[in-house]
Amino acid sequence: MRHEQNRHRHGGARGIGRGCALELASRGYDIALVDLLEPEMKRTAGEIEALGRKALTYQARCRLVARAHEVVEDVAGQWARSTSC
Repeated sequence: MRHEQNRHRHGGARGIGRGCALELASRGYDIALVDLLEPEMKRTAGEIEALGRKALTYQARCRLVARAHEVVEDVAGQWARSTSC
């Protein structure tokens, strides 16, 4: 059985963050994107999904600790449900 691989990427909407997210997806990782730039982030998510990987998106400023915790908990819950037998 293949071990699920996933990563959480801050700033995945454009630039280096986008490039890192796409590279990780091309290597078989599912990606959770967190950024303030929602239209660009959605575009990146579409590109990740076109590579056959899952992409979750969260519009957030991660330096707000409470919001960062919400995102992490949601990502963990989403991926736990998708990998359970």
